[in-house]
Amino acid sequence: MLEKATKIKLHTYEPGMFLTDTETEAEYLTAGLEEDDGDGKTIAAVLEVLARKHGIVAGEGLIGTDYQSLLQSLTENGTVNLTKTLVVLGAMGLTLTGGTKPFQHAAE
Repeated sequence: MLEKATKIKLHTYEPGMFLTDTETEAEYLTAGLEEDDGDGKTIAAVLEVLARKHGIVAGEGLIGTDYQSLLQSLTENGTVNLTKTLVVLGAMGLTLTGGTKPFQHAAE
């Protein structure tokens, strides 16, 4: 005999809820910059989380109503526009900083 299935309520996972202050947000952004493999997708995902957290993608802020609006506002001809990215980061109280990683010479 089969047992009656139990309903389980699932909640939407929102990583931004764990970013409790600007220092944590900055660490999250830094991790995204370090982990991006050069195509910008990781950075875009990090910016999406941060923008949602700050209401920028919720129609209350700078960009628009959804993720596509955010991406379109940060890119020109498929290339990330650094000036626009810096404006969005500034609106969230964040800056873009540099770090170091091992340098790999191009194959000769």
